[in-house]
Amino acid sequence: MLKELADRLQANLRSIDILGRYGGEEFVVLLPETSVSIAAEVAERLRKVVAQKEFSPAGLSLPITISLGVAGMTDGKWNLNQIIKAADDAMYSSKHNGRNRVEVAPEAQYPAFN
Repeated sequence: MLKELADRLQANLRSIDILGRYGGEEFVVLLPETSVSIAAEVAERLRKVVAQKEFSPAGLSLPITISLGVAGMTDGKWNLNQIIKAADDAMYSSKHNGRNRVEVAPEAQYPAFN
């Protein structure tokens, strides 16, 4: 299931984008040179791509959905770990607000750069 998900996500990203597994069932997508608003559009596209076609591991037919969180480096003050944490928090907010949706981390909630 995870391989099929990764393949589907990768097929809908640019060659410069980076997709990686981040924990058990979580993935992170880095979108270089992309604004937060465009990243949110990409996340919504990925959400739809996953939901539109059932997955078929081992001959089964399983519908799945994903919840996504988006955060960005708008002024260069955040490091990668802080951006991932902000996106992860937004993803959990997405899950708590109904699942199968995209949430954008408010810039005010980004951790302070140390």
